[in-house]
Amino acid sequence: SRDQAMRRSAACSRLKPLYRGRKHCSRRVRAKARGHTLASPQAGLAVDRQTRNTWVLVGVVAALGLAAVAEQMRERMLAPKPLARVNEKSLREIVLECPSCPRRRMERIQGAWTLSEPYSIAADPDMVARLVGVAGAQVRHRYRANQLEPAKVGLAPPFATLALGPLKLAFGTTDAITQARYVGIGEDIALVNDHFSQWLLVPPESLVDPRPFAPLRGLSALSFDGKPIPADRFASATALRATRVESAPSWRSGRRVVASYGGNRQVAFTLGRDGERWLLVRDAPALAYVLDAAQALLLDPGTPAG
Repeated sequence: SRDQAMRRSAACSRLKPLYRGRKHCSRRVRAKARGHTLASPQAGLAVDRQTRNTWVLVGVVAALGLAAVAEQMRERMLAPKPLARVNEKSLREIVLECPSCPRRRMERIQGAWTLSEPYSIAADPDMVARLVGVAGAQVRHRYRANQLEPAKVGLAPPFATLALGPLKLAFGTTDAITQARYVGIGEDIALVNDHFSQWLLVPPESLVDPRPFAPLRGLSALSFDGKPIPADRFASATALRATRVESAPSWRSGRRVVASYGGNRQVAFTLGRDGERWLLVRDAPALAYVLDAAQALLLDPGTPAG
């Protein structure tokens, strides 16, 4: 029995270190658990701060975006509006009238603008664009018809009218302070910035295409006093662009120029001097294309072009 007691004591001695180790490990695990338990609130606070900062930044960005949109809307509302919007591609007719002017009507035929009244000839594309641009004049103020007396702003009668397809514009006097012009449009009267008045009273000649030959479809030959213009001059001669077009003078003396186009059709001109300038005068309609000396020499096959 004494031996048994000694063996039990030895066994207990061997187990004590293991027990103490397990106890020690348990204390360490509990300590770590306590450490994690104590650190968790701090980690949660850090996450909350980061989330809050993120939302603050999102709010700032959204506010800036809204402010930018609001500013753009304000600028659009304050920006001057055009008198009217006209789609030139769908436009088919333009009519200019004034009490002391001949009626001037242009129409689009097969994609090209033609001056139809007071005579028929190709119209100047640049002048067409200027007249269409009148509708885009910036409006300073728009009134209802009953807010102004048309007679007091020069609209009874107007000094000129412009019809762009179904849109009809009537032009009155200018404001004494701003020099903006009163324009009747439908039931309204608009006060607009005036950059167009000079185009409303132009004579028909100013609406003519200043290129005497280019508008002739199927242009095949040019002759000068019955002699064909050489091929090396033909392209340059057909591209002539006059400095302006005006009414033909009474004289008809000079060298004859004939353009053949469209199969068997012809247009005849007379080239002559008028003081210090050269005129290429078309027979019908009677129009004079003002040329410089170099352009006039291009039409003479016997004279060097340089």
